[in-house]
Amino acid sequence: MGRYTYNVIPSVQTKVVFPFERDIGISYVKLLLHYTMLEDDSYRTGTSTTPACECRSGRETAEHFLIHCTGYTQIIKDTIEVALYIVNCVLPTSFLKMYFER
Repeated sequence: MGRYTYNVIPSVQTKVVFPFERDIGISYVKLLLHYTMLEDDSYRTGTSTTPACECRSGRETAEHFLIHCTGYTQIIKDTIEVALYIVNCVLPTSFLKMYFER
C-alpha cells in the first residue's frame, strides 16, 4: 500500500487537498490505500475469484478503472474534459488523442 501511495504522492511535504464533499474525499483515500471494491483489491483480500476487469483488457486496478477501462470510455472522456475545464489547462493534441481516440 505504501509504495503505491508513494508513486502517486512521492514527496512527504506534498499537501493533499481533499474536496469539500466528504464522500468524494473518502473515495479518494480508499483509492490511495487500495481499499476499494475494484476486482484487483477484492482479489487481494480474498473477496473475489479474479482480479480481471469485466472489459477483459486487464486487471481492474484504480489506474485501469480511472483511465484505461474500455467499459467506461465515455465517462473517462467526460471526466477528463471536466478536469481540464476546471484547471483551465490546454494540453497538446497528441496527449488528448491518446485518451480520446481509442
